[in-house]
Amino acid sequence: MNIFARLLKLYKNNSDKTPKEDFTTEIFVGILEKNSELLDDYVNNFLEIEGEGFEVSSQCSYTLETPGDCRIDMVIENEEKLIFIENKVDSIEGNGQLEKYAKFLNQIKYKECHLFYCTKIIEEKKVNFSNFSQFRWKNIYDYYEDREVELLVEFLEYLEEEGIVMNKKFNFTDMVVMENIVETIAKMDEVLNETSKHLEKNFGKCIQYSGRSTQIERNNGYSSYITYVLNGNGYTDISATFNFNKNEYEVPHLELKLMVEKSSEYFNKFKDIIDNESLSDELEGDVYNNGINIWIAEPIQDFLSSETQVEDMKYWFKEQIGKIVKLKNETPDFGWK
Repeated sequence: MNIFARLLKLYKNNSDKTPKEDFTTEIFVGILEKNSELLDDYVNNFLEIEGEGFEVSSQCSYTLETPGDCRIDMVIENEEKLIFIENKVDSIEGNGQLEKYAKFLNQIKYKECHLFYCTKIIEEKKVNFSNFSQFRWKNIYDYYEDREVELLVEFLEYLEEEGIVMNKKFNFTDMVVMENIVETIAKMDEVLNETSKHLEKNFGKCIQYSGRSTQIERNNGYSSYITYVLNGNGYTDISATFNFNKNEYEVPHLELKLMVEKSSEYFNKFKDIIDNESLSDELEGDVYNNGINIWIAEPIQDFLSSETQVEDMKYWFKEQIGKIVKLKNETPDFGWK
Protein backbone atom coordinates (compact mmCIF):
# COMPACT_ATOMS: atom_id res chain seq x y z
CA MET A 1 0.00 0.00 0.00
CA ASN A 2 1.17 3.52 -0.81
CA ILE A 3 2.70 5.45 2.12
CA PHE A 4 0.13 8.27 1.95
CA ALA A 5 -2.74 5.78 1.67
CA ARG A 6 -1.37 4.10 4.80
CA LEU A 7 -1.38 7.39 6.68
CA LEU A 8 -4.94 8.08 5.55
CA LYS A 9 -6.00 4.62 6.70
CA LEU A 10 -4.30 5.16 10.07
CA TYR A 11 -6.15 8.44 10.55
CA LYS A 12 -9.40 6.82 9.54
CA ASN A 13 -8.94 4.04 12.10
CA ASN A 14 -8.64 6.67 14.84
CA SER A 15 -11.32 9.10 13.74
CA ASP A 16 -15.03 8.99 12.87
CA LYS A 17 -14.48 11.16 9.81
CA THR A 18 -11.58 11.39 7.38
CA PRO A 19 -10.91 14.84 5.88
CA LYS A 20 -9.79 13.44 2.52
CA GLU A 21 -9.78 16.80 0.74
CA ASP A 22 -7.65 18.45 3.41
CA PHE A 23 -5.36 15.42 3.60
CA THR A 24 -4.82 15.40 -0.17
CA THR A 25 -4.24 19.15 -0.26
CA GLU A 26 -1.72 19.05 2.57
CA ILE A 27 0.32 16.33 0.85
CA PHE A 28 0.50 18.28 -2.40
CA VAL A 29 1.26 21.58 -0.67
CA GLY A 30 3.99 19.88 1.35
CA ILE A 31 5.65 18.51 -1.80
CA LEU A 32 5.57 21.89 -3.55
CA GLU A 33 6.72 23.71 -0.43
CA LYS A 34 9.88 21.58 -0.21
CA ASN A 35 10.87 22.12 -3.86
CA SER A 36 10.89 25.72 -5.11
CA GLU A 37 11.73 24.68 -8.69
CA LEU A 38 8.78 22.28 -8.72
CA LEU A 39 6.52 25.02 -7.33
CA ASP A 40 7.58 27.54 -9.96
CA ASP A 41 7.11 24.89 -12.66
CA TYR A 42 3.62 24.13 -11.33
CA VAL A 43 2.67 27.81 -11.49
CA ASN A 44 4.40 28.65 -14.79
CA ASN A 45 3.65 25.55 -16.83
CA PHE A 46 0.62 23.88 -15.26
CA LEU A 47 -1.35 26.92 -14.10
CA GLU A 48 0.20 28.96 -16.96
CA ILE A 49 0.99 32.00 -14.81
CA GLU A 50 4.31 33.79 -15.31
CA GLY A 51 6.60 34.65 -12.41
CA GLU A 52 9.12 33.23 -9.97
CA GLY A 53 9.87 33.17 -6.27
CA PHE A 54 6.44 31.82 -5.37
CA GLU A 55 5.48 30.57 -1.91
CA VAL A 56 2.67 28.13 -1.18
CA SER A 57 0.54 27.69 1.94
CA SER A 58 -2.64 25.88 2.92
CA GLN A 59 -5.89 26.53 4.80
CA CYS A 60 -5.45 30.31 4.73
CA SER A 61 -8.17 32.48 6.26
CA TYR A 62 -9.20 35.90 4.97
CA THR A 63 -11.71 38.35 6.41
CA LEU A 64 -14.38 39.71 4.09
CA GLU A 65 -16.03 43.12 4.27
CA THR A 66 -19.39 41.34 4.55
CA PRO A 67 -19.98 38.80 7.36
CA GLY A 68 -18.31 35.46 6.89
CA ASP A 69 -14.62 34.70 6.51
CA CYS A 70 -13.22 32.52 3.77
CA ARG A 71 -10.69 29.72 4.20
CA ILE A 72 -8.72 28.84 1.06
CA ASP A 73 -7.34 25.33 0.52
CA MET A 74 -4.20 26.48 -1.35
CA VAL A 75 -2.71 29.94 -1.67
CA ILE A 76 0.30 30.60 -3.93
CA GLU A 77 1.80 34.07 -4.14
CA ASN A 78 4.80 36.23 -4.82
CA GLU A 79 5.21 40.00 -4.86
CA GLU A 80 3.09 40.41 -8.00
CA LYS A 81 0.63 37.46 -8.05
CA LEU A 82 -1.99 35.99 -5.68
CA ILE A 83 -3.49 32.60 -6.54
CA PHE A 84 -6.40 30.90 -4.75
CA ILE A 85 -7.03 27.19 -5.40
CA GLU A 86 -10.12 25.45 -4.04
CA ASN A 87 -9.74 21.64 -4.02
CA LYS A 88 -12.59 19.13 -3.99
CA VAL A 89 -12.42 15.34 -3.88
CA ASP A 90 -15.69 13.71 -2.84
CA SER A 91 -17.72 16.83 -2.09
CA ILE A 92 -19.23 19.63 -4.14
CA GLU A 93 -18.82 23.38 -3.94
CA GLY A 94 -20.23 24.98 -0.81
CA ASN A 95 -23.13 27.37 -1.30
CA GLY A 96 -21.72 30.44 -3.12
CA GLN A 97 -18.18 29.46 -2.13
CA LEU A 98 -16.37 30.38 -5.36
CA GLU A 99 -18.31 33.62 -5.78
CA LYS A 100 -17.30 34.60 -2.26
CA TYR A 101 -13.62 34.01 -3.07
CA ALA A 102 -14.00 35.92 -6.34
CA LYS A 103 -15.56 38.87 -4.51
CA PHE A 104 -12.59 38.99 -2.14
CA LEU A 105 -10.05 38.80 -4.97
CA ASN A 106 -11.83 41.58 -6.86
CA GLN A 107 -11.02 43.85 -3.91
CA ILE A 108 -7.27 43.24 -4.30
CA LYS A 109 -5.73 46.02 -6.39
CA TYR A 110 -2.02 45.60 -5.64
CA LYS A 111 -1.60 42.09 -7.11
CA GLU A 112 -2.70 40.16 -10.18
CA CYS A 113 -5.21 37.63 -8.80
CA HIS A 114 -6.27 34.19 -10.03
CA LEU A 115 -8.88 31.69 -8.84
CA PHE A 116 -8.78 27.96 -9.63
CA TYR A 117 -11.21 25.13 -8.87
CA CYS A 118 -9.79 21.58 -8.77
CA THR A 119 -12.19 18.61 -8.71
CA LYS A 120 -12.21 14.85 -9.11
CA ILE A 121 -14.80 14.87 -11.89
CA ILE A 122 -15.89 17.42 -14.49
CA GLU A 123 -17.99 20.06 -12.71
CA GLU A 124 -18.52 23.11 -14.90
CA LYS A 125 -18.77 26.40 -13.01
CA LYS A 126 -19.50 29.97 -14.06
CA VAL A 127 -17.91 32.50 -11.72
CA ASN A 128 -18.00 36.28 -11.97
CA PHE A 129 -14.22 36.64 -12.09
CA SER A 130 -12.03 37.23 -15.13
CA ASN A 131 -9.09 35.02 -14.05
CA PHE A 132 -11.08 31.92 -13.11
CA SER A 133 -10.11 28.46 -14.40
CA GLN A 134 -10.91 24.83 -13.62
CA PHE A 135 -8.95 21.61 -13.74
CA ARG A 136 -9.10 18.11 -12.31
CA TRP A 137 -6.80 16.00 -10.16
CA LYS A 138 -6.39 13.85 -13.25
CA ASN A 139 -4.82 16.82 -15.04
CA ILE A 140 -2.24 17.06 -12.23
CA TYR A 141 -1.67 13.31 -12.46
CA ASP A 142 -1.15 13.44 -16.24
CA TYR A 143 1.18 16.45 -16.01
CA TYR A 144 3.49 14.80 -13.46
CA GLU A 145 3.14 11.16 -14.56
CA ASP A 146 6.67 10.93 -16.01
CA ARG A 147 8.45 12.93 -13.27
CA GLU A 148 10.90 10.99 -11.10
CA VAL A 149 10.55 13.07 -7.94
CA GLU A 150 10.27 10.61 -5.05
CA LEU A 151 7.44 12.10 -2.98
CA LEU A 152 5.66 13.20 -6.14
CA VAL A 153 5.67 9.61 -7.41
CA GLU A 154 4.18 8.51 -4.08
CA PHE A 155 1.53 11.22 -4.35
CA LEU A 156 0.48 10.12 -7.84
CA GLU A 157 0.21 6.51 -6.61
CA TYR A 158 -1.95 7.77 -3.73
CA LEU A 159 -4.27 9.63 -6.14
CA GLU A 160 -4.78 6.46 -8.13
CA GLU A 161 -5.06 4.11 -5.15
CA GLU A 162 -7.67 6.30 -3.46
CA GLY A 163 -9.74 6.64 -6.64
CA ILE A 164 -9.11 10.38 -6.93
CA VAL A 165 -7.96 9.71 -10.46
CA MET A 166 -9.30 6.89 -12.56
CA ASN A 167 -7.33 3.70 -13.14
CA LYS A 168 -6.88 3.62 -16.91
CA LYS A 169 -7.22 -0.17 -17.28
CA PHE A 170 -10.33 -2.35 -17.15
CA ASN A 171 -10.15 -5.39 -14.89
CA PHE A 172 -12.26 -8.49 -14.23
CA THR A 173 -14.29 -6.72 -11.55
CA ASP A 174 -15.23 -4.05 -14.10
CA MET A 175 -16.55 -6.77 -16.41
CA VAL A 176 -18.73 -8.21 -13.64
CA VAL A 177 -20.07 -4.74 -12.79
CA MET A 178 -20.94 -4.08 -16.43
CA GLU A 179 -22.98 -7.26 -16.64
CA ASN A 180 -25.07 -6.34 -13.59
CA ILE A 181 -25.11 -2.54 -13.50
CA VAL A 182 -28.56 -1.97 -15.06
CA GLU A 183 -30.29 -4.40 -12.71
CA THR A 184 -28.40 -3.05 -9.70
CA ILE A 185 -29.34 0.56 -10.47
CA ALA A 186 -32.98 -0.46 -10.94
CA LYS A 187 -33.01 -2.02 -7.46
CA MET A 188 -31.44 1.05 -5.87
CA ASP A 189 -33.90 3.30 -7.70
CA GLU A 190 -36.82 1.29 -6.36
CA VAL A 191 -35.56 1.71 -2.79
CA LEU A 192 -34.77 5.42 -3.14
CA ASN A 193 -37.96 6.31 -5.01
CA GLU A 194 -40.02 4.85 -2.19
CA THR A 195 -37.77 6.51 0.40
CA SER A 196 -38.16 9.87 -1.36
CA LYS A 197 -41.90 9.74 -0.66
CA HIS A 198 -41.28 9.49 3.08
CA LEU A 199 -38.67 12.27 2.95
CA GLU A 200 -40.99 14.58 1.01
CA LYS A 201 -43.87 13.89 3.39
CA ASN A 202 -41.81 15.17 6.31
CA PHE A 203 -39.25 17.61 4.91
CA GLY A 204 -40.13 18.86 1.42
CA LYS A 205 -39.33 18.13 -2.22
CA CYS A 206 -36.56 15.67 -3.10
CA ILE A 207 -34.02 16.59 -5.73
CA GLN A 208 -31.11 14.90 -7.47
CA TYR A 209 -27.92 16.79 -8.29
CA SER A 210 -27.94 16.34 -12.10
CA GLY A 211 -29.24 12.81 -11.64
CA ARG A 212 -28.20 10.06 -9.26
CA SER A 213 -25.70 8.52 -11.68
CA THR A 214 -23.35 11.52 -11.46
CA GLN A 215 -23.20 11.09 -7.69
CA ILE A 216 -21.48 7.71 -8.06
CA GLU A 217 -18.43 9.34 -9.63
CA ARG A 218 -18.58 12.50 -7.48
CA ASN A 219 -19.42 11.09 -4.05
CA ASN A 220 -19.10 7.31 -4.31
CA GLY A 221 -22.78 7.12 -3.48
CA TYR A 222 -26.27 6.94 -4.96
CA SER A 223 -28.75 9.23 -3.23
CA SER A 224 -31.97 11.16 -2.90
CA TYR A 225 -31.65 14.64 -1.34
CA ILE A 226 -33.80 17.34 0.16
CA THR A 227 -31.94 20.63 0.36
CA TYR A 228 -32.39 23.62 2.68
CA VAL A 229 -34.43 21.78 5.28
CA LEU A 230 -33.83 24.62 7.76
CA ASN A 231 -34.84 28.26 7.40
CA GLY A 232 -32.32 31.08 7.22
CA ASN A 233 -28.83 31.22 5.77
CA GLY A 234 -26.46 28.31 5.37
CA TYR A 235 -26.79 25.13 3.36
CA THR A 236 -28.52 22.11 4.92
CA ASP A 237 -29.80 18.83 3.52
CA ILE A 238 -31.12 15.37 4.33
CA SER A 239 -29.90 12.51 2.17
CA ALA A 240 -30.78 8.84 1.79
CA THR A 241 -27.80 7.08 0.24
CA PHE A 242 -26.33 3.83 -0.97
CA ASN A 243 -22.81 4.72 0.24
CA PHE A 244 -19.85 3.03 -1.49
CA ASN A 245 -17.16 5.34 -0.07
CA LYS A 246 -14.50 3.18 1.55
CA ASN A 247 -13.10 6.19 3.35
CA GLU A 248 -16.29 6.34 5.40
CA TYR A 249 -17.17 2.64 5.57
CA GLU A 250 -15.18 -0.51 4.85
CA VAL A 251 -18.13 -2.03 3.01
CA PRO A 252 -21.14 -0.47 1.19
CA HIS A 253 -23.76 0.91 3.58
CA LEU A 254 -27.24 2.35 3.59
CA GLU A 255 -27.02 5.81 5.14
CA LEU A 256 -29.49 8.47 6.21
CA LYS A 257 -27.83 11.80 7.02
CA LEU A 258 -28.75 15.31 8.09
CA MET A 259 -26.06 17.87 7.20
CA VAL A 260 -25.93 21.39 8.67
CA GLU A 261 -23.33 23.76 7.24
CA LYS A 262 -21.35 25.85 9.73
CA SER A 263 -22.76 29.06 8.25
CA SER A 264 -26.30 28.06 9.33
CA GLU A 265 -27.65 30.12 12.21
CA TYR A 266 -28.75 26.83 13.81
CA PHE A 267 -25.29 25.21 13.68
CA ASN A 268 -24.52 25.90 17.36
CA LYS A 269 -27.87 24.49 18.48
CA PHE A 270 -27.13 21.19 16.75
CA LYS A 271 -23.55 21.27 18.01
CA ASP A 272 -24.80 21.59 21.59
CA ILE A 273 -26.90 18.47 21.15
CA ILE A 274 -23.88 16.53 19.91
CA ASP A 275 -21.50 17.94 22.56
CA ASN A 276 -23.99 17.10 25.31
CA GLU A 277 -24.50 13.60 23.88
CA SER A 278 -28.23 14.28 23.68
CA LEU A 279 -28.84 12.46 20.40
CA SER A 280 -31.14 9.48 20.78
CA ASP A 281 -32.39 6.54 18.76
CA GLU A 282 -28.93 5.35 17.64
CA LEU A 283 -28.21 8.57 15.74
CA GLU A 284 -24.54 9.54 15.47
CA GLY A 285 -23.24 13.10 15.36
CA ASP A 286 -19.98 14.49 13.94
CA VAL A 287 -18.69 18.05 14.08
CA TYR A 288 -16.09 18.87 11.41
CA ASN A 289 -14.50 21.97 9.85
CA ASN A 290 -17.43 23.01 7.66
CA GLY A 291 -20.45 21.76 9.54
CA ILE A 292 -22.26 18.91 11.27
CA ASN A 293 -23.48 15.50 10.19
CA ILE A 294 -26.17 13.61 12.10
CA TRP A 295 -26.48 10.15 10.63
CA ILE A 296 -27.24 6.47 10.96
CA ALA A 297 -25.97 3.67 8.72
CA GLU A 298 -26.33 -0.07 8.16
CA PRO A 299 -24.09 -2.42 6.12
CA ILE A 300 -25.83 -3.54 2.94
CA GLN A 301 -24.46 -7.03 3.53
CA ASP A 302 -26.81 -7.31 6.53
CA PHE A 303 -29.71 -7.47 4.07
CA LEU A 304 -28.26 -10.11 1.74
CA SER A 305 -29.62 -13.16 3.56
CA SER A 306 -33.20 -11.86 3.36
CA GLU A 307 -35.65 -13.07 0.74
CA THR A 308 -37.17 -9.57 0.72
CA GLN A 309 -34.03 -7.44 0.49
CA VAL A 310 -35.49 -4.48 -1.38
CA GLU A 311 -38.57 -4.26 0.86
CA ASP A 312 -36.35 -4.52 3.94
CA MET A 313 -34.18 -1.66 2.71
CA LYS A 314 -37.26 0.50 2.10
CA TYR A 315 -38.46 -0.26 5.61
CA TRP A 316 -35.02 0.52 7.08
CA PHE A 317 -34.96 3.98 5.49
CA LYS A 318 -38.55 4.64 6.63
CA GLU A 319 -37.62 3.76 10.21
CA GLN A 320 -34.53 6.00 10.19
CA ILE A 321 -36.48 8.91 8.69
CA GLY A 322 -38.79 8.53 11.67
CA LYS A 323 -35.82 9.14 13.97
CA ILE A 324 -34.94 12.40 12.21
CA VAL A 325 -38.61 13.38 12.37
CA LYS A 326 -38.52 12.72 16.11
CA LEU A 327 -35.46 14.98 16.39
CA LYS A 328 -37.35 17.62 14.41
CA ASN A 329 -40.33 17.40 16.76
CA GLU A 330 -38.05 17.65 19.81
CA THR A 331 -36.33 20.79 18.48
CA PRO A 332 -39.10 23.06 17.12
CA ASP A 333 -36.92 26.18 17.56
CA PHE A 334 -34.18 24.88 15.26
CA GLY A 335 -35.65 26.48 12.15
CA TRP A 336 -37.16 23.39 10.52
CA LYS A 337 -39.27 24.11 7.45
